[in-house]
Amino acid sequence: MAGKLYPPFRFQAVEADLFRGGLPKPRNYRFLLRLNARTIVSLTPQPPPSSMHQFALRNNIQLVHIKVDKPKGSVPLTYAKVGTLLNTVIDPNNLPLFIHCLDGVIVTGVVIMCLRKLQCWSIPSATIEYTRFIREGVIGSDEAEFVDKFQYDFEIGRSLPKWLWNGHPTFRKHPSLRVRLPPPIISSNEESGTSTSTGIAKTGTGDDMRKRVNAELSMEKPIIAGTNDGRVRGRNTLPDDEEGDMSRTLQALALEVPAYSPRLS
Repeated sequence: MAGKLYPPFRFQAVEADLFRGGLPKPRNYRFLLRLNARTIVSLTPQPPPSSMHQFALRNNIQLVHIKVDKPKGSVPLTYAKVGTLLNTVIDPNNLPLFIHCLDGVIVTGVVIMCLRKLQCWSIPSATIEYTRFIREGVIGSDEAEFVDKFQYDFEIGRSLPKWLWNGHPTFRKHPSLRVRLPPPIISSNEESGTSTSTGIAKTGTGDDMRKRVNAELSMEKPIIAGTNDGRVRGRNTLPDDEEGDMSRTLQALALEVPAYSPRLS
């Protein structure tokens, strides 16, 4: 019979493949293994214990330690540390990821609140989530001020987890943070001045387009799925009059806007 699984203290799923909690003990390692954790981030005064290093080494888990002192009347974090950490958190190559401090409350909670700010959550909503892990149920003024004033120059990559802006930015300017988005991908057709909005490169006048389509259709026959020579399945040849009708039909269809067209890269 398999042994029991013990989650770390104050364990909680933040998003898909993103988890938080307190410092894991050896009895929690099997649980972390079941998460398929790829990265463990430790926000602690001292490096993780040797048992965690051995566990990470045996299971090919990346172990990241960011030195953070115990909270003593103020938030023991800097904007630069949080920003650098969040760049690690939002990189899909590092997921699944487990992030922890000593007890899973203030330090981890502030980092998650800053993540929520990056996700465009409102401060009240992020605060409600934060207070679920606090016995008093009230956020401290230092933590609230830190998150409210948090700033960092984020450089966003093209690959994002689904839970961050649904996998791609829906804005050109973040409402509260300095975020540098990747430039839009310009296709070769767009560089040459053509448009691919409908999946068809359109240049010149309608007459020019009609002549070009007619010329292209006259040079090649359509390929029917399941064949490789332009013949309809079940027939060896087409009579001349039917082939002529098909050619005229295809020309007419080619001059209409198709319901679907393959995307040009």
